[in-house]
Amino acid sequence: MMQIEGPELLLFALSILLVCLFVLTVSGMFPGEFRPQALQNPLGATLLYASIAIVAALTIHLVYFAARHLDWPVAIIAGGLTLLGSPFIHRNLPRMIQDDAAGALGLAAGGLVLHGLLAVIVEI
Repeated sequence: MMQIEGPELLLFALSILLVCLFVLTVSGMFPGEFRPQALQNPLGATLLYASIAIVAALTIHLVYFAARHLDWPVAIIAGGLTLLGSPFIHRNLPRMIQDDAAGALGLAAGGLVLHGLLAVIVEI
């Protein structure tokens, strides 16, 4: 049995929270006519799909990170609790983050930062 490391578990939970908040934010932007004005042009759509790719890569990296550094029961419980709490956190975020391009792109930028931190810990 692995030792539960606090920083690794916290980083895992924060990453799961970011992925959940991003999915909740972006889910309101499909189909295209529901997107904010800034994301309705081709450049905006490209930025949106690039941010989706960034968060998808973070999600894959999270699975690898959990397999290498966390016990599966710990990862499932921490991920599940974070997943269950994320809609309540999302509801209390400012509207600018919930429904705007700044929120989607800001969460994707946070995903890049967390992706880098995970890469340093996993040492890929």
